[in-house]
Order: sequence, then structure tokens, then C-alpha cells
Amino acid sequence: MISIIIPVYQVEKYLRKCLDSVITQTFNDLEIILIDDGSTDTSGKICDEYTKKDSRIKVIHQENQGLSAARNAGLDIAKGDFIGFVDSDDYIEPAMFENLYHAAIENKADIAICNFHKVDESNKTLFYSNLKAWTGSSKDFIKQDGIRYNYVWHKLYGKGLFENIRFPLGKLWEDIFIMHDIFEAAEIITIIPYIGYNYISNPLGITANRTNEKRLDLCEGILIRLNFLLNAKASPNAILYWFSPFYAIWKDFFNARMFTKKNIQNRWKTIQKGFRKIYFKISKKNLSLYKNISYALFSIHPNLYHHFIPIISFLVKIKTKLWWKKLYYKSTATDLTKEIKANEYKKYFSYWKSEKYLGKIQTQAQAFFEDKINCLQEVHSFSKDPCVPTVVVVERNEQQRMQLFYKHYRSLGVHQFIVLDNGSTDGTLEFLKQQQDTKIFQTSEPFQTLRKEAWIQRILVLNGYDRWYIVVDSDELLDYIGSENNSIESLIRKMHNKGHRRLWGFMLDMYSRNPLFGTNYDIMDVPIKLNSFDKDSYFLRKVNDIGSKESCDTIYGGPKNRLFGIEGAQSKQSIFYFDKNTLYANCHYLAPKISWGDVPCCFVLRHYKFLPQDKQEYENRIKNNSFYNNSVEYKDIMMQIERNPNGISFYYENSVLYENSDSLRCLPFLEVVL
Repeated sequence: MISIIIPVYQVEKYLRKCLDSVITQTFNDLEIILIDDGSTDTSGKICDEYTKKDSRIKVIHQENQGLSAARNAGLDIAKGDFIGFVDSDDYIEPAMFENLYHAAIENKADIAICNFHKVDESNKTLFYSNLKAWTGSSKDFIKQDGIRYNYVWHKLYGKGLFENIRFPLGKLWEDIFIMHDIFEAAEIITIIPYIGYNYISNPLGITANRTNEKRLDLCEGILIRLNFLLNAKASPNAILYWFSPFYAIWKDFFNARMFTKKNIQNRWKTIQKGFRKIYFKISKKNLSLYKNISYALFSIHPNLYHHFIPIISFLVKIKTKLWWKKLYYKSTATDLTKEIKANEYKKYFSYWKSEKYLGKIQTQAQAFFEDKINCLQEVHSFSKDPCVPTVVVVERNEQQRMQLFYKHYRSLGVHQFIVLDNGSTDGTLEFLKQQQDTKIFQTSEPFQTLRKEAWIQRILVLNGYDRWYIVVDSDELLDYIGSENNSIESLIRKMHNKGHRRLWGFMLDMYSRNPLFGTNYDIMDVPIKLNSFDKDSYFLRKVNDIGSKESCDTIYGGPKNRLFGIEGAQSKQSIFYFDKNTLYANCHYLAPKISWGDVPCCFVLRHYKFLPQDKQEYENRIKNNSFYNNSVEYKDIMMQIERNPNGISFYYENSVLYENSDSLRCLPFLEVVL
């Protein structure tokens, strides 16, 4: 049994949604403990109301003592073998506790962790965690990670971990004072990529007040955490992660003149002394010069850091710009002309300046200018007409899929292909060389998603600017309403004449009535056998794009989200006009970015991901821990499939049968263009 502890205080606005998400969990063996911590609104009455709806619910009404006391009261009476926590203004996905429970049992783990969304009250995503599948000892986890996601929720715990541990009374950010003790008491930790928890950001909450004295609780808790990590011999990165809040809090208090208050001044002196001791215990040789200088200044006095950090940051930017210059002048891509190199360097450098996470585009740029790509087969008969599209695909060991791939795209009127082979050994190359309308490139560089985007950019540049391309994966068959009677070229010409230079589409996962990885069949029968799709599980969400300073609308959902809770962006700009200003940033969008609605969403990519012949490959990836291109999610999926004796099927009562392209009319967001 799982005991779910939910502290309740002044949350009448959110409580019903929270409780509904808990009582409808697919894991039924629950004890649901509600602690009404002296609410003066109707929260207490709502708690009592739900005891009549569900016999698994227990309610404790107590005088207001704070969040820690409420959680402790729940721990004191919990009877489950496992403990979970949910905050009463948040909500959880239907299979969260089932997935965490099975992950804990199957991996013999004391703590199971899933991913989470941070959303505002309008359900706009502000942040999402991106924890990868992992299982190992708690000692290794602490050393590598430092328990960065410190929250007590989005986890499942063996009850024994709390035998001698309780939350500290009277503290905000109470999790940080004890989470390391809980993890130290555990032996095995397991992480699943499933997104199970939805955290609602409350801009009026007490933790959102940037000049509340209680923010010093966080600093004091971090000092305890840092001393623990030092004793645990955690990595420098795990330790340094916890340094940044000190300056942020000092700066807010400094600007608000909070240090004129004697009690705050005294507390900060103690915190500053503790920080100084910890900094001098860190092995300096493992820190960069920038970090050494920065933290040395802060340890002496935050004012020094405050005044000198802009200068240090400027020097770091100069160093990075020199890296970019070196990359350009020492480029080993001999197949690129000087003019093209200069143009592409300008695009990458410009994109680097506009993005938050600079290292990603640096990795991509380095692959563009340095990775070895050879042309194995040239085709000189490609049309010079810019509206005649060229299909581009990167593949490895996809001989069977490529047969279906060619048949489908030729049926759309495509007769220009470019394939980059990443070291196939199954006869794919021999098959490709028989295709007279195909340029073949090859690279033996190790696969990595960012490098793949760079390879595609390199191929596009080599083939030529100012023309339309279709960039897809080998398991994606592009489709649009009217595709049987209208070629893809006719669609592109119509959009081109209207002034559009790229089109939106989205992934449409296709499946059958049978369980995933069902009976085998010939590759050419795949579209007939896997002929169902979701019409009602896709949704549009405005996201603060984690990779940039911009925000854009993105389609999410689909059967993987519906069944497994795996939520990834489904929107793609696979059809586009490539000119000298365009950068293939990733499979979802091009740079410069264009907001949703500025161009039509007029196609889908019928996606065939769970073919029977794929099962062995996924099992090998899990066994060897060799995941790429986001396929780490398949570890969790395969575990769920294996634990179900009848298998798992995407099919459900609202599934739609694909008969022809007209069947796509029921999909949301999809425009009829032809």
C-alpha cells in the first residue's frame, strides 16, 4: 500500500483538482491522508466532503502549525509500505504512483523519482524537468547529482526511510534540510522519464516574496546540504550547483536595503562565514579560473563579487568569442567554400548570441565545421526549380524501413532524395546505391542529436540554398489531406506563391489494435496493419522555450503521452525553403524562429515507432545503456510492456481508423490546403 500525504491550508481554489487527480490513480491500493492545517476557508469542508466520496481518505484537522508539522502528522499515522507526498495546490497524472511503484519494485529501489512540469494557473509550462532513466546506488546519485531536484514530491519512498527523520518545524524550504538524510538512508535510487507531477506556480505564495526574511532559511539549509555533500565526496559540479542562490538572495536583500535590519544582518554574517568555510574546502584544481575568482570574491564579501563579476563575465565572453574564431579559421570541412563557411559561421554565431544554453549550439557548430562527411554517390540531374522538393534523411541500419520510405515518398511525387548513412552494416548502403535519384553521404562520427542537426545543415548547404526541402526520419511518412490526388510539389507551389517559406506539421503516432510489438509482418504492410491514430489527445500549449529567450506554441500529446505520460513536443517544421539565412536548429523548428500561426499547419508525419522488428533493438539499447535521440524513454516503456502479461496497446475507444488522407480531417490544428 502507498500512503499519500497531502497537507492542506487555504487552497479551496485548487483542492478539488488535486484530490480528483489522486483518487483516480490507476494504482488503487492507496491510503490518502489529508492534514487540514487550520484552514479558515472552505478547504477543511472539502476534505470532509471527499471522505464521503472515497473510503481510502483520512482527514486530520489541526491548528495551524505549518507545512512541516502537517507532513509530520501524516507520517506519524501512515501505514503504507511506501510514502508519497502531494501538495494540495498541485495535481498529478493518472499513472504517476503506479509507475513509481513498479519502478521501485522492479529495481528494488528505496526511492523512485519521475519528472515534473512547473506550470502557471493557465496551464502554461514555465519549466519541465528532464531527468533521464537511471538506476544505481544512492551514494553514486548523491556524488553525481547532489540532489538537485530537492522537492519531496514527484518521488516515492520506502516507509522505513522516515523512521528517524521528520521535517524541521518553523522553516520554509523545509525539504532542503532533510532530503540528503533521506537519500543517505536509501540504498538504491531509480529514475523514470515519465512526467507525473504538475507543480502549480503561485506568484502570491510566501516563497515567491523575494525580500521575505524566511528566504534566509534557504541559505541556512543549503549550508547544511553543502557540508553533507563535502563529507559525501560529491563532485565539484554537484556542490557548485548550490552556490548560486546565495548571491541571488544577497542581491535582492541588498537592493531592498534589508541589511539595515539588525536581525537580518546578524543572520547573514553567520551564513557568509559558513559559505567561506565551505568554499575553502573545495578542491580548487577542479574549478575553472572563472569560478575560482568568482567564488573567492564572494567568500570575502558579496560586494566584491557584485562589482567585479561584470568584468569577469566580459573576459569570459571574450574567451568564448576567441573559441568561435578558432573554430572558423581551423575548420576541417574541406567540402565547404570560403563564402559558405563565412555565411554559416555568421548564422551559428548569431544564434549562439540569442540562446540561453550556449553550449548546445557550440556543440552543433563544431560538428558542422569539423565532422567528416563523405559523398558516396552524386546525382547531377536534380531539378533547378526551387519548388521541386528534395527529401533529406539521416539513417543507420534501416534497410527495411527505407524500402517503405521510398515507396511512400515517390507516391507523393518526390524524385529527389539525399540520404546520410551513419555507418549501416545491414545492406542499407547497397540498397541506396540502387536508387538512381539519391545522393548518398556517409559519416562514421558517433551519433548525437545535436550533431545530427549539424549534419543536416551541412548537407543542405552542400546541396544548395534557395530551394524547398523535406527533412524527415526514416520512420516518418509525411501526409496531408488530399495527398492521393495532389503531389507534395503542388502543395509547396501553392504555399510558395502565397509567400510562405516553411510549414508546420506534427507527429501522428500510428498503431494497431494489437499490443505493441505484436505479430510480425512485411514492412510494406505496415501502413495497413498500423492504421489507427488519436484524434483527441493532441493539444496546443504555450511554452517558454527552454532552449531560447523566445516562447512559442507547441503541439503536445499523442498516445505515448496518453498511455505512458511521456510528453514531448510533437510540432515540426519538416517542409521548408532553405535560404542563406535559415539554420536547421533542430527537428522542431528553424532559426530564425517563426511563431505558431504565422505559417499553416498542413501536414502530419505518420510515425511508425513500435514495429515488431524494433523490439530487439530497444532491448539492446536498454541492456547496453546506449540511448540516443531521446530513446531513453523506451526503458520505461519496455518495463511497462514486460510487466503486463497481455501486452499494452495504444488502441482505445476513441481511436480513429486511417483509410485515406481524408481520415485526417478529424485532427485538431490541421488545415486543408489542397
